[in-house]
Amino acid sequence: MHTIVLTANDVVDNGLNNTLVYNFPSPKATEGTEVCLLNLYMYYSWPNINATTLANNTYQFTMPPLTVDGAGNALATSVPSTTYTVTLPEGLYEISDINKYMQHICIQNNLYLIDTDTGNYVYFLNMEINPSLYKIQFASFALPPKMPATGYAQPAAGFAGVIGGAFPGVDGMSPGFKFDDMFTRIVGFKEQTSLPDDANNYYTDAGVFPVGVKDSVSAIAPQVQPNSVIHLNCSLVTNTYANPQTFLYPLTAGNASFGGLIAIEPPSYNWSKVQPGTQNSVTLTLTDVNSQPLKILDPNITIALLFKDVEEKLHNSAPESVENKPSSSNMLKAMLHPSNNASSSRNVAGMGLYRR
Repeated sequence: MHTIVLTANDVVDNGLNNTLVYNFPSPKATEGTEVCLLNLYMYYSWPNINATTLANNTYQFTMPPLTVDGAGNALATSVPSTTYTVTLPEGLYEISDINKYMQHICIQNNLYLIDTDTGNYVYFLNMEINPSLYKIQFASFALPPKMPATGYAQPAAGFAGVIGGAFPGVDGMSPGFKFDDMFTRIVGFKEQTSLPDDANNYYTDAGVFPVGVKDSVSAIAPQVQPNSVIHLNCSLVTNTYANPQTFLYPLTAGNASFGGLIAIEPPSYNWSKVQPGTQNSVTLTLTDVNSQPLKILDPNITIALLFKDVEEKLHNSAPESVENKPSSSNMLKAMLHPSNNASSSRNVAGMGLYRR
């Protein structure tokens, strides 16, 4: 058997950190050779929302036309219906995180009131998980026709950024959501969707906005993490049962939190045939299950591959010990594990993003 180890030094500088290349010291004849994953250590750092590989980082909400000030007097210049685009920074999000960032956009644009009893901010849009339905619940709340006389205060710049405030002037008008492109799958829809009532007519100045409080739920189970399982592919592999034929091993974050250490240590040797010929290098690529590029934020990756030649007669699984001593493969696993590597500057007990 022959072992090679690929590390962060072998990561290709392609902006994705998803490809590692190892150059053999000399060309290798691979007729009859087989390869398997011995172990893999990396940090859970592939986002579920980004603008590049996933293109799912934006959605919109629209506020109704605002025609009167806080006292109910007509504005000199009314505010037409306004659509705000929420652009989420790249990262790993839960639904609660997406909702909090939407509230951040509302704060930036003064689209909130302040409960004077509690000091809490009051928003007019909300999304949250409904665990009973295994879906996401969306709520649109009616704006007051003018500033309430008691119980609430406006932000310093006035509601909607108008001194004295800007309000609909009529009862019951609520804002609406619009989900399009790839973001729809995150929140549980198959195609472009507007909420509530799945209507687009309130996204124009002449549109009819929802009336009163509106609750909606997602149509399908939300795919909050579209890449819960990823694939390790090896350029030398020819797996005629797989598509692509370079597929070597499936990987999952398991119980690791975002930034936590992922340790993949297969319990047995799962051999794959190597393409015959003379090989100068091996390329490992991490992709999603559809073989699309995966963006990994943390390049600190260690992957050990095990090769065997055709004449080597080995059992499928390695013995735990030989003559009461740990087998060489188990010794190698222990040596490579970051928790046993004294030279590592990583804090493996917590977020892989932080260094001591």
